[in-house]
Amino acid sequence: MHINNELIYKRKILPIEATFLRSIGAFIAIAAQVLGHVDEENFKLAVHKLRKIYPILNCVVTWDENGESWFEEKETKPYIIIKERISENHFEKTIKEEWNKSFDLENGPLTRFILLKSDKKSEIIFMSHHCISDGIGITIIIESILKIMKGEDLNINTSQIKNLPSVKNFIKKRNFNIFAFFDEFSYKYVSYFLNYRWRRSKIYLPPEDIPLTHKIFYNYYEYCTLMDEFTEEETQSFINKCKEYKVTVTSAMTTAFLACRNELDKEHDNFKQLIPVDLRKYVDDDLTCAINCHSGSIDINFSYDTSLTFWENAKIYNKKNKDALNDFKHIKKVQAISNFTTDLVEASILSQRFQTYENLFKDTFSYSSKLGPKSNHVSAYIAKHLIKLNPSFCLTNMGSPNLLDYYGNLKLEKIFYYPSGVAHPPMTVLISVVTLNNRLFLSFHIAKKKNEDNGYEQITIKLKERYKEFLTRDIFLQKG
Repeated sequence: MHINNELIYKRKILPIEATFLRSIGAFIAIAAQVLGHVDEENFKLAVHKLRKIYPILNCVVTWDENGESWFEEKETKPYIIIKERISENHFEKTIKEEWNKSFDLENGPLTRFILLKSDKKSEIIFMSHHCISDGIGITIIIESILKIMKGEDLNINTSQIKNLPSVKNFIKKRNFNIFAFFDEFSYKYVSYFLNYRWRRSKIYLPPEDIPLTHKIFYNYYEYCTLMDEFTEEETQSFINKCKEYKVTVTSAMTTAFLACRNELDKEHDNFKQLIPVDLRKYVDDDLTCAINCHSGSIDINFSYDTSLTFWENAKIYNKKNKDALNDFKHIKKVQAISNFTTDLVEASILSQRFQTYENLFKDTFSYSSKLGPKSNHVSAYIAKHLIKLNPSFCLTNMGSPNLLDYYGNLKLEKIFYYPSGVAHPPMTVLISVVTLNNRLFLSFHIAKKKNEDNGYEQITIKLKERYKEFLTRDIFLQKG
């Protein structure tokens, strides 16, 4: 691939993207199972065409003299792996192997394309660092690969969009809300004040610490994923039940998780949950196809009440979820993708997060010393407080992606989505849900200590078994 220097893609990394740079295990992946023969050369050609359509897939991360991070297109060889498919769970093992390899941010590439092929059934896997894509984005990538292999000509260049996601191009509420106005003003003020204090303190978190944190982490921890799937009948029964009680699938599945976790893992407080939101519904039309339009999120405070039936709990949760979504355009709800200069505050929070991870990095370097004295540094206080408010788990419902059943001679059979890794003990489990061919496909994602026989992995295995049993049997036996 030859890059024309006059057309080179380069831009400053947005605050949410910069946050992902320092997040351990901030990778994101998708696996699509297709029926039919996938031609190896056609797959390679599709990857090369894709990298021309989306220049951000060719980017590496650079830092300027002020410590600001940038995306910059670089002539790198694509990371492509093609293997013979040897078993039904081959793709699960491949995902785990690749997830536990760090990306080289400065030299790239920041994406991986994998094909596990056989004559009748194959898996196409795309993995990237989370800083360059979100969940909808990787679905767009899979769709683009399938379309290119089918022979379609994609004449789009969505990574070159000038109007990047920010508060400025969000669809505004028509009605003026005085409370939202003061919250927006106070958030801006606090953000600018904290960054002003930070710069005056001359606190600097060196870029070279980023790969070091990943290296140390992977010496002790590894990521594991557990997959599950529903039959078409199980899926339809569950969805019909949700409609009967006027509860969304997301609310019902989250409530079910809380019910099961209350049974199996009483150690963790399940009071606060994180629910990602697709920002494309709230931004200008030209952003809907961007692969780097990062999801926002809402926080739900809810504890499962064992004195109530499951559906009574689900209705309460559903109302909380609905109210939170109605307020989503509130400035505090979209701060993650704002163009305010909040990246230093976010780095402060992440640094405190590292410190909570069993002091894993204390013998190598001290983030707390780089934050300045805790007794007089405002951002350190705020970061320490925010860590206590971290959610206990996250459920990502990708819904039904706008994908075709057939792409030429290939039939899209299954799809599994793998959200960004869990690198903070209180949030021990991530769940993702995708609906395809009238079936639900799930993955449970955890971080565990290497060579650990008990703990989160064993709990999650039991949780996965109980979760499916609960959704496909128990909730249908309840009358209320």
